[in-house]
Amino acid sequence: MAALTGDAAYLAWAREAARAVVRTQQCVGGWSAEAVTAGACLDTAMPSRQRPTLDEGMTAEAIGFLLDLRARSAADAGWIDASATRALDFLVMTQNAQGAWPYDFLRGKSYSPLATINDDLSTSHLRALLRGYRVYGHERYRQALERGVGFLLRGQSRRGGWAQQYDAQGGAAPGRSFEPAALATIESAYVLHTLIEVDRWRPDPAVRDAIARGAWWLTHTALRPGFWARFHDYRDGRPLYQDRDGRFVERVDLLSLERQRGYRWEGPFPEVAHAIALAEAHLSADPAAFDAARGQLSQVARIAAVAGLAQAEALLGGNAGLLPLQGEQGLIWAADFVRNCQRAQALWAAGGGAVPPLTLEALLRE
Repeated sequence: MAALTGDAAYLAWAREAARAVVRTQQCVGGWSAEAVTAGACLDTAMPSRQRPTLDEGMTAEAIGFLLDLRARSAADAGWIDASATRALDFLVMTQNAQGAWPYDFLRGKSYSPLATINDDLSTSHLRALLRGYRVYGHERYRQALERGVGFLLRGQSRRGGWAQQYDAQGGAAPGRSFEPAALATIESAYVLHTLIEVDRWRPDPAVRDAIARGAWWLTHTALRPGFWARFHDYRDGRPLYQDRDGRFVERVDLLSLERQRGYRWEGPFPEVAHAIALAEAHLSADPAAFDAARGQLSQVARIAAVAGLAQAEALLGGNAGLLPLQGEQGLIWAADFVRNCQRAQALWAAGGGAVPPLTLEALLRE
C-alpha cells in the first residue's frame, strides 16, 4: 500500500505487524494457533497450550510476509533474518522422511501424522524453502526442498492428480471422516503452483512432465468448463461426496445439511483455474505468456487484498491500520493475525514500485 499510495504510514504499519509476528514466534521457530501478543520467547519444551502448529500453511505465510518486508526495508534485515531463518529451520526440522509435513506432529488424531497437502500445507512449506534458499543460500533449505519435490513426484497418480494426504508407504490416505482417500483438485492445483516455481528455478524434465500431466488432468476432470468437484475416485475418476458419518452419496444435495454448507465440494475453484493457466503458460516456453498469466493472478490477489483492507477500514471506523492484536483473553488466531498483517503489505508489494497515488475505490475498479 505504501508503494501504491505514496503513504509511508502503510510501510510503518507493516513493520509493526512484522514485529508483532516476531514477538509471537516460538523459540523453536514456529507459531502456535493462538499467539500471545507480548513477552519473550516461549518455552522450547512446547507446552500443550503454546506449541507450534503446521496447519493452514501458517509458517509459510509468516515467512513470506517477513521476506516481503525485508525486500522493501533493508534497514530491518537483521531482526527479520533472525526470525525468518529460525522459521525456515523449523520447517527443515519438522519435515518427515517422505519429504513432506504432517498435519500436526504432536496431535493424536488418526490423520495427524500423514504427509499432508491439504490446505496447501506441505506445498506452501516447499515454496517457502525455495524462497528461503534464494534469499539466504543455505544448503539445508535446498536439500529439504529437493526431498519435498521427490515426495510430490512420487505422489502423482497415473491419472495425473494428487491426493490430500499420504500414508507412510506413499499411498493416498483418508483425512477427516468426510475426506476420502481420493484424487483432489484443489490440492493438485497447490502442487502445480509449487512445481512450476521449482521448474522455473532449475528446469527438470521430470518436473515438467508432472506439470503437464497434472494440468491435463485438472482440465479434463472438470464437471463443466470452469467448474470442478473436490474429490475424484482413483479407479474410475467419478466425483466423490462423503458425509461426516463416512457414507458416500451421489450428489452434494444428498449430503447432510451441515456438510453441504461446511465444505468446498464443488465450484469454480480459482486455485484450479489459476494453476491450469500458469501451467499452460509455463509449458509454452513463452516468457511473455507466463508473465501475462502471472500478472493476471497478481491483479486478482491485489483486488482481494484491497477488499480485505476495505473491510478492515470499516471495522476500525475509517482507520485503516491493524485489526486489534488481542481478541478474547488476550489471544488471536495466529493464522488470522498473519493474514490481517498482510493486507497492507500485499498491496504495496503488488505495486512493484512507485506508482501514482490511488484510492481504494479506483484500485477496486481495475
